[in-house]
Amino acid sequence: MKFFLFVFISFFVVQTSSFAQPSPGSDHVDVTLIAEHTDLSAGESTTLGFHFDIEQGWHTYWRNPGDSGLAARISWQLPEGFSTGEIHWPYPGTFEEGHLITYGYKDETLLMQPLFVSADVVPGSYTLEARLEYLVCEAICLPAFEQHSISLEVTASGQSPSADAQIFARFRDKLPAEQHDLQPAFTTDNGHIILRLEGALARNFSPDTDTLRFYPIADDLVDNTAPQQVETADDALWMQLRLSRYAHTAPRSIKGLLVHGTENGKQAFHVESHHP
Repeated sequence: MKFFLFVFISFFVVQTSSFAQPSPGSDHVDVTLIAEHTDLSAGESTTLGFHFDIEQGWHTYWRNPGDSGLAARISWQLPEGFSTGEIHWPYPGTFEEGHLITYGYKDETLLMQPLFVSADVVPGSYTLEARLEYLVCEAICLPAFEQHSISLEVTASGQSPSADAQIFARFRDKLPAEQHDLQPAFTTDNGHIILRLEGALARNFSPDTDTLRFYPIADDLVDNTAPQQVETADDALWMQLRLSRYAHTAPRSIKGLLVHGTENGKQAFHVESHHP
């Protein structure tokens, strides 16, 4: 179950890069639609991104917002021959909102989507349009509804990096690694998930200085407010996660992110495990 606080106002759309009259949440977030390349050839792909510059004290939400909130939604209007893939979400942070725990972003983030151009698209200039909806919160939560557009050139000469290419490189470091040696496996016991991890992370983990948090993809898997206990034993790392009260049966699979923090920064891993 989610708890939301919305402030609704009427608004109208002007077909420009954003609404001429911003929705209420837009006063606290500056969103720009950017592309990793400005020019590309038919049959190639690039990455689009919504860059969020978030006012201090406010935050937006991850794909699973936790106990409250709402993930961003993107609806594209694309020329024929253009298509997008799924959103690539950087790893989130954790926020305490009263007695609730939520997952999301403060200060800055970049939501990335791959863009594919069919081999039969003829050279020329093309405009891509998108409707973006998101929620931004501080003491209250405000919705934002924005229309964005970007122009790309399809040429015979291939890709040319854009002026924003470095932003994509920076936020790719915040995407969870899909390939790793963690070999996750889990059991359930007395209302808890016991997650076992191997590999370099388990061997080098220091309980005194390192941090580790599991962010579930599903919103009904774990109790977000419960402490996540971490122990090392038998050359493995063990996490105890309390099951959500909305999990009516023991899970047959788990999927989420592990965010490992050290004095040198953070790294994230995509983890997924299934019972046979």
